[in-house]
Amino acid sequence: MLIAETLCYVTQKTRQGWLLVAQSDVGICFAEFASSKAALEKKLCESFPRASIQVAASVRHPLNHACKDLVRYLDGDGPCPTPPLDLRGTPFQRQVWRQLQKTTPCETLSYGALAKRIGAPKAIRAVASACAANRVALLVPCHRVLRADGGLGGYRWGVQLKQYLLDLEKRHH
Repeated sequence: MLIAETLCYVTQKTRQGWLLVAQSDVGICFAEFASSKAALEKKLCESFPRASIQVAASVRHPLNHACKDLVRYLDGDGPCPTPPLDLRGTPFQRQVWRQLQKTTPCETLSYGALAKRIGAPKAIRAVASACAANRVALLVPCHRVLRADGGLGGYRWGVQLKQYLLDLEKRHH
């Protein structure tokens, strides 16, 4: 198999479960939660099958700082970091994610409103699928997207975490 790139990653236990953050030469390309470190490592390998994947062994590695900043944010002790991102997906998915990055903390919108913002008002299901495909939890804030009736709807990492993130944003702003 041809190795296309090298990714570095770190894992950190948080109150919300295990967090794995990985980066390419461009930026953070993966930041997800799971109940175990092994599940996250498996998911990372499955998501980037042609990559050489290495643990960011040095404590001074910039990725360790980025992960610590995310954990501080999750603990309510700092702002959500804004590191460089390497967003990988279809052009449509990237369009949805870029629009989500333009939302402000505490701003919520429906899948339909998000579809309208990107100029595809009938693509509500496709917008929901793009949110579900987001590999960069928190940094592309899919938790801000709600059902049309204002309900939480689903969330890749559970509605409890979605509600926690929305509440965390309210406390910060």
